[in-house]
Amino acid sequence: MSEQIPVSPARLNPLVLLANRSFLALWLTGAASSTVRWLEMLATAVYVFDQTGSPFLVALLTVLRMLPLALLGAVSGALCERFDRRQIQLWGTLCMLLVSLLQGWLAYQGLIQLWHLLLGAFLNGVFWTTDMPARRTLLGEIAGPTLLGAAMSLDSVTSNGTRMLGPLLGGLLLEAIGLDGTFFLGVGLYAVGLLALFWLPWRDTSGTGGGLGLWRSILEGMQYIRGNRALVGTLLITIIFNLWAFPFTAMVPVIGRDVLGLNPFPVGLLASAEGAG
Repeated sequence: MSEQIPVSPARLNPLVLLANRSFLALWLTGAASSTVRWLEMLATAVYVFDQTGSPFLVALLTVLRMLPLALLGAVSGALCERFDRRQIQLWGTLCMLLVSLLQGWLAYQGLIQLWHLLLGAFLNGVFWTTDMPARRTLLGEIAGPTLLGAAMSLDSVTSNGTRMLGPLLGGLLLEAIGLDGTFFLGVGLYAVGLLALFWLPWRDTSGTGGGLGLWRSILEGMQYIRGNRALVGTLLITIIFNLWAFPFTAMVPVIGRDVLGLNPFPVGLLASAEGAG
């Protein structure tokens, strides 16, 4: 991996980041994977509601995809401190590709069942937990202190853009070519992200975790957060938002189909409005 991006104070244009090969590769991987994430969430939610008529099962899909972040986020962070973050991101992206490929094949063969979708949502949620501690950490290292804020802002804007594009594509493809085609497009986007990671110059980014054991490292991290009021406040706001604000997105497909009587594409358009905002 290349060194930090050299930049003078007079050239703090965020777009200078995309001129760096390493940053561009990681940014492209994140954009592709995030698009698939929202695309599949919309398409599978609409499909499950059409097949079962159960808002609970639709919500369960979202819960299973998000649950690993709560259960394994700290573990993923500790692991990324010990092993090469590029390799972790590469294997995580490959595993998500394989999960989507298998689900696409099952849907194409007419063999897809509810438990396949629930398990697939959970597994992709597990592999997604590496995004923050691996990919975003690498983005910050490449950008350096001067461009760190610009790098995180650019990645955040891109993430919001995929929250608009993903559901839109998910609804359009589900209506036009079915669930199998939706999964196969996801496979193609994951492949783009995977190729971008191979394009990333290799440099060992593994650390030692401070010489501590895995669980000891996690415990010390929690103790550090507890002793920092700013971090505690940020964490509480994040928890409150994710418990009481974000879950409404799981019900958008239900509202669109059951209450408004919309087809999959307009449902995707409705869901994409959040990303546009």
